Amino acid sequence: MKNTRIDLYSEAHLFVAAIRVISHLKKIPPTLPHGDRLFVRDHLNIEQFKDREAPSDLDKALSEFKSEKQSLSKKIDSIRADQDKKKKDLFAMLNDQLKASQSQTPQNNGE
Repeated sequence: MKNTRIDLYSEAHLFVAAIRVISHLKKIPPTLPHGDRLFVRDHLNIEQFKDREAPSDLDKALSEFKSEKQSLSKKIDSIRADQDKKKKDLFAMLNDQLKASQSQTPQNNGE
């Protein structure tokens, strides 16, 4: 059997039609298991769904991929920042050690 997808607009029309058919056949609005009754207040509100498309599986997968890529990029940037800080700290430490070793060695003034 072919897997058919129904868009939100068509699904809303089917739902309203089902409520109307049950209401017509039973002469009362359909009820939910908790006793809440279903009725259609304004069927024209369905028109707001006409131009909307339900996100496809490809769209969902694409958005998940973009989210994961963005997360990975943030992680990479964080690692790079940490490495840059370590590099600067190491350079500063080596520079301090070099200055300290230079100050400890006697200077020849050409005498």
